[in-house]
Amino acid sequence: MKLANRLRSFLSEAVSAWPLAARVPTAVGLLIFLVGIAISHISMAWIFHEQEAVLHRLSDVYLDGVASAILPAVAAGDAAATTAALKDEFLFNEGLREFQLIVQTPEGAPFARAVVPGIQSELDDDILEALRRNRGFVINDHKGAAWGSRELIQDDRSLARIYAELDVSDLQRERWLLRVLLGIFTLTASALSALLGSTVVKRMVRPLDALTARLQEAHHGALTSVPEAELPGAATEFGRLLRGFNAMVGAVAEREELAVRLAGREQAAVLGQLAATVAHEVHNPLGGMFNAVDTGRRFGHDATARNQAFDLIERGLWSIRNIVRALLASYRVPQDVRELGPQDLEDLRILIGPEARRFRIDLEWQSTIDHCIPVGATEVRQIALNLLLNACAASSGGHVRFAAEYDATAIRLQVEDDGPGLPAGVKAFLEGTNGEGMPPLPMHGIGLGVVNGLVRELAGSIVAEGQSTREGACITVTIPLKEARLSHVGLR
Repeated sequence: MKLANRLRSFLSEAVSAWPLAARVPTAVGLLIFLVGIAISHISMAWIFHEQEAVLHRLSDVYLDGVASAILPAVAAGDAAATTAALKDEFLFNEGLREFQLIVQTPEGAPFARAVVPGIQSELDDDILEALRRNRGFVINDHKGAAWGSRELIQDDRSLARIYAELDVSDLQRERWLLRVLLGIFTLTASALSALLGSTVVKRMVRPLDALTARLQEAHHGALTSVPEAELPGAATEFGRLLRGFNAMVGAVAEREELAVRLAGREQAAVLGQLAATVAHEVHNPLGGMFNAVDTGRRFGHDATARNQAFDLIERGLWSIRNIVRALLASYRVPQDVRELGPQDLEDLRILIGPEARRFRIDLEWQSTIDHCIPVGATEVRQIALNLLLNACAASSGGHVRFAAEYDATAIRLQVEDDGPGLPAGVKAFLEGTNGEGMPPLPMHGIGLGVVNGLVRELAGSIVAEGQSTREGACITVTIPLKEARLSHVGLR
C-alpha cells in the first residue's frame, strides 16, 4: 500500500513538472487510446452476446427436434425406447455435435441417457442452477461445451425435461481468433489515433509553448515579443492571445523608457525639494539669531540681555548643526540627545515674534513645562516652529494660540489659528489617513511636510480639526517621552 502511494505520488509530481504544451497532447493521446480500447471491448462483448443468442436459438431448435423424436416413448414410459431415440439423434443430426443427451422425470430422477464415449461430465447442481438463471442455456468456456434444456409437455402436462450438452469448441476457436485479431487491430488503430491526435493537439498548442517560453524569459529579466513568423492567424484565439502579449511587451518597454525619463525629472525635483527644505529650516533659526545680534548691539551693556542673546544664538547654531547632520544622513533628522527644557519654548516665542509682528498676529502663549523632560529638543522646536509659522501665515491680522503641556507618558503641543482652516487633503496628510504623499499646496507644503516626518520619526500622532466657535484650525501633536517609548518596546 505504501509502495503504491509512493508510486502514485512520484507519477503525479513527474507529470505536473511537464509543461502544459506537453501535458495536453499526451493527455489527448492517452484518452484516444483508452477510448479505442473501450470501444473494442464493447464491440467484442456485443459480438459474443450475439453469437450466444444465435447458439441459444439453434439449441432450442435442436431440442425441439429431440422432443418430437422421443415424445411417444416418454409418453409410454419406455426408457429403453427413449434411449434408442436419443442415440438416433446422435446419428442423424449433423447440425450440432452433442456430447450427451439426458432425460429426467419432472421430479428430477434419471429416465434415459445417451453419451458420446469418453465424456465424463455430469449434470450437477451448478449447471442446473445456471440453466434456471439463463433461461435454459449456458456456455461452459472451460470445457468447450454448452448446456441447453427443454421441458417436454403433452396435454398441458409435464412429462419430462430434456438436457443436451453440445460441443461449442469451434465457436470458442472463432472467439479466440476474433479476440486476437480485434485486439491487434484495436491496439494498432488506437496507437495510431493517439499519435495522430497528440501530434495535432501539439501543433495546436504550439503558440502556447512559445508564450510559456517568453514568460520564462521574462521571469529571468528578458521580456521579448513573439516573432511575427511564429504568430498564428489573427482570427484564431491563440493569434489574438499572442498579439495581445506582444502589445503588452511593447507597452512595458515604453513604460520603462518613460520611467527612466521620469526618474531623471523626479531626481531633480527631489533635489529641489531637499534644497528648499534645508533653506526653510535654516532660515527659521537665522531670523531669531539676527534678532539676538540686534539685541546684543543695542543692549550689549546689559549683561542679562547680552547673555540671553548669546544663549539664543548658541541654540540657533545647535539647530542649524543638527539640520546639516540630518542632510548628511540622507535627510533623516537624528533624535537630539539634548532634552527639551522651558528655555527652548521661550526661544520659540522670541523666534516667532518677528513673524507675528509682520502679520499683525495677536500671539497667546501657554506652557506648563517648567523643567527638562526626556524628549528631543531640536525635533520639538522644529515641529512647534513650523506649526507657528504656518499658523501666522494663515491668520494674517488674527489670533494664534500656542499651548504646551506634558504628563508622565507624553508631551502635547497645540497650535490654534483664525485662518480659513485646513484643506481636506492637508488634514488627511497630517493624520496619515490618505495613504499618499503631501498634496501640492505651496503655502503649507514644506513646513507641514517636515512636521509630518518628524512626528512619525518620534512615534507621535497628529490630530487636525476646525475650531468649535469660529473659523480656523487646531492642530494637536502628541509625542511620547523617551521612557514611554522604551517601555512600549519592552525595554527598561
